[in-house]
Amino acid sequence: MSYLLNLIFNLLSKKSLSPKDYGCQLLISNILKKFGFNIEFFNKKGVTNLLATIGFGNKTLLFVGHTDVVPAGPLIDWKNNPFIPSLNKEGYIISRGIADMKGSLGAMIIATCRFLKLYPIYNGKLAFLITSDEEGYGKYGTKYVIKKLIERKERIKYCIIGEPTSSFKTCDTIKIGRRGSLNANIRVYGVQGHIAYIKNLLNPIHLLIKITHYLLKIKWDKGNKYFYKTNFQISNFNAGLGVNNIIPKYAKLLCNFRFSNEITVNEIKKKVKKVFLLFNLKNNKDYNIKWYISGEPYITKKGNLLNAVNFGINYICKFKPKIKTSGGISDGRFIYNICNQIIELGLKNKTIHKINESILFSDILLLTKVYQIIIEYLFIYKNNWSQGDLNS
Repeated sequence: MSYLLNLIFNLLSKKSLSPKDYGCQLLISNILKKFGFNIEFFNKKGVTNLLATIGFGNKTLLFVGHTDVVPAGPLIDWKNNPFIPSLNKEGYIISRGIADMKGSLGAMIIATCRFLKLYPIYNGKLAFLITSDEEGYGKYGTKYVIKKLIERKERIKYCIIGEPTSSFKTCDTIKIGRRGSLNANIRVYGVQGHIAYIKNLLNPIHLLIKITHYLLKIKWDKGNKYFYKTNFQISNFNAGLGVNNIIPKYAKLLCNFRFSNEITVNEIKKKVKKVFLLFNLKNNKDYNIKWYISGEPYITKKGNLLNAVNFGINYICKFKPKIKTSGGISDGRFIYNICNQIIELGLKNKTIHKINESILFSDILLLTKVYQIIIEYLFIYKNNWSQGDLNS
């Protein structure tokens, strides 16, 4: 069993349901200590966060990942115990968290250790930020650590997040940014009463349906080369007392805006407010809205990191990756406050959060080589390029 496979199996065997870590980061820190990394833990409210750094200078490459996983679901549906990883005859590792994202974590760690063996002298810093609260609320995870780093006036030059970005082949897709995410909890008030006597009543359900119809017709923006146009989606519509003879006092709508960098949060709010004004509704009297911003849009268009990632994938995989900003939000939304070159690159996302989550071990080996080439490109390439010992 290779060192990489052994590391991944050890991580997978720890039932680290979010926000629990169950010793994953201690295992990782012990490995990194042997290579001279400085280790810091930022733990709060049951969340474990590891920051490991080595090297000197202003050029820092930060690898970001998480050790927490989502629940496995019905155990009877799994081919094996989801927390006792197995390697089948086809070469697949089957376990909860192998794709999202303990496989990528193993690849990052081994790639970095191989680089340090080959190049003990280099100009810059290597770092890891690993949290146990990415799949959960995220309040005391990466967001918390980045806040601490900002307070210390630290900056990060480059950041690679190991989220599963690939679609059909490992490394076929990278994410150079993410759309923003804005949530709204809308409540529209009416006048409650008997449904047969509507003269002095106001049905908030009918009113909210009309408002929603307007919201669905709005063209928020056109998007651009990097971002799809802003999208409005309803996640929940709720009203009534569970009987058929009462008009309720209010109706509730939960909705989300996945927005591009062509529009701001304030502009979205203003457009929504105009819709309510069309119906002569006054805020905090006839309706109210609670807004929650999950993350602003961010993007990495050009720079050494994008060059390095494209080079590494082309060098190892012999193709150019697709560049996207699609999908949900990631911890990149917190890191952008301290680093403006962020790229997500990881394993295939076909089975993430599913029963029998699985990844080919050969794909993890491939990703390890790509990560190593990226490090070499950023720290060694311009002066003394070498492909290194990629088969060790």
